[in-house]
Amino acid sequence: MLEPEDRRLLLDALRPPAGYTLETAIGTTFSLDLLALLTVPLAFTLFDWEDEEGRPMADPLALLEAVRRHADHVAIFCQAGKTYIPRHDQRLYAYLESSVVDVKAPRANRSFHPKLWALSFHAPDAPTRIRVLCASRNLTFDRSWDTLLVLDGEVQPRQTAFERNLPLTAFLSALPDLAVQPPGDRIRVLVKRIQAEVGRTKFAPPPPFEDLRFLPLGLQQTGDAWPFEPPPQRLLVVSPFVGPGCLLRLVDSNRNDVLVARGEELAKIGPELLGRFGSVHVLLDGATAEALDEPDELQINGAAPSGTEATPAPGGSEDPPLVGLHAKLYVADDGPNARVWTGSANAGNAAFDGNVEFLIELKGKKSQCGIDSILNPESGAGFGTMLQDYPADSAPEAVDPVSERIEDLLTEAQSALASAGLRLCVNPDGSAFFISLSVPTTAVPPGVAVRCWPITLQESAAISIGTDTTVAEFGRHSFEALTTFLAFHLQASEAETERSRRFVLNLPMDGAPSDRRERLLRSFLHNRAQVLRLLLLMLADEGADALGTLLASRGLVPEYTGLPATADPMTALLEPLMRALARRPAKLLEIAQVVDELARSDEGRQLLPDGFEAIWKPITKARKEVEGW
Repeated sequence: MLEPEDRRLLLDALRPPAGYTLETAIGTTFSLDLLALLTVPLAFTLFDWEDEEGRPMADPLALLEAVRRHADHVAIFCQAGKTYIPRHDQRLYAYLESSVVDVKAPRANRSFHPKLWALSFHAPDAPTRIRVLCASRNLTFDRSWDTLLVLDGEVQPRQTAFERNLPLTAFLSALPDLAVQPPGDRIRVLVKRIQAEVGRTKFAPPPPFEDLRFLPLGLQQTGDAWPFEPPPQRLLVVSPFVGPGCLLRLVDSNRNDVLVARGEELAKIGPELLGRFGSVHVLLDGATAEALDEPDELQINGAAPSGTEATPAPGGSEDPPLVGLHAKLYVADDGPNARVWTGSANAGNAAFDGNVEFLIELKGKKSQCGIDSILNPESGAGFGTMLQDYPADSAPEAVDPVSERIEDLLTEAQSALASAGLRLCVNPDGSAFFISLSVPTTAVPPGVAVRCWPITLQESAAISIGTDTTVAEFGRHSFEALTTFLAFHLQASEAETERSRRFVLNLPMDGAPSDRRERLLRSFLHNRAQVLRLLLLMLADEGADALGTLLASRGLVPEYTGLPATADPMTALLEPLMRALARRPAKLLEIAQVVDELARSDEGRQLLPDGFEAIWKPITKARKEVEGW
């Protein structure tokens, strides 16, 4: 329970069980870093590995194949207007466009804030496995202290859902209806499929807990039940962000309650309210420094595909990674027993009054799961070793009303733009495209300056839109510039105070080429080495085979890699092709699509490895005879 030495990365928790492959992944997050999302498929394929210093690495072509392989199996629901602007263009973001769904809470002026994953894994002749991750971490490269609860189970042979799972399946079912733009049929099919599987999955609480309960919040216009009933004998509240209204509901001065929060948040709360807690704490300075020293989540190894700049994961967005405390945890002592709530809800005024949140309640013995066992266990280093006292008699910081008014205006503008029904439009012009934005007259509130640009372009290409703008034109650009991700910069001021806000919206696009994905793939391939390596990665099974293929393919022949020859490239390719012919013929269809796309042009045909046609033709013929291609 909350042992500081027990650190787990989200990518580790996303990896399939041995022998299984990903079928469906549904994720929710408040804020989103597109580069962080780009690394998620690596967890599903094991196409990543560590360098000499233990930092995760990603080969650019492995990243391309991992994203291509899993993009249609993943859906991410995030708060509209909370996707970060990437620092560098990465054309692979195009594969994420249909997977990112901007959503908002049913209640006005509230946020979509859950951090939940539901994953379905399949294996031949084995039960379907379901994994649910309930976290306090967003899908970003933050290096903060967070919590992560992992539940695994098998889908049971029954027609109806387990009663205990109904709140979880209701939460999943509600996600598409929260979208600010109607999601595609693929998204709805994914959600419906995993919702049915999750409902029939038997989850066991992790030891030492004995029972669990799913608690979605904020899906109705009316208020949710207060989860902390009946009142406990004592309460521990761990929350980075706090609000006086929520703290008043939580604390009882007669119980010796404990509060752990960020110092800058506690500074906004008066000493009278903080004095009702038995003790108030913040993280030790050293604990925050340790988080800063953690290795990067991902390094992209070598030059990115087609000369695009390789982007290290931390700082993938313009927002600095969050450090320090970010965990949300509530622990209640009840006689010999204890209850623990973990998930996304801060002890703030909106979390239990309209925000969409997700908590899981766990029950166990106080001796193993209670407040003292978490803060100061009898053996090992407890969470308490990371804390220091906060002076509860500190005077609260003064609030700047001008800054608050400007921030409220920016929030209103951000919400209005996300909900306005903006649409991108592209029109072909020879080998290029004219890109424009359709802007409803109600999209931009007065008093806010708005600039926007496709994330594939430099910010210097940004155009301004105002209350009288109906169509904004970005001009003529190459095929590679097409994207549904549009960056926004908002600015507002009052007197001498000025504030700005930057974010990305995922917008519908009219007029996109029907063969956009195929053309996108071809744009990444510039020599035979890349094509050969991609074909090997496409043929690789998940797990160890994928990693072995990735490493072995680095030293095939000197003309491809600059390394000493270790094998004939066609021999290396023939074995996995024959294995696919016998075991996984669908893989050959995927290979055929890539080969056919390349063969449509002289330039593409030149990229096929020497000798490839000699082995590909007989395999294609054999497959047609068996399946009637």
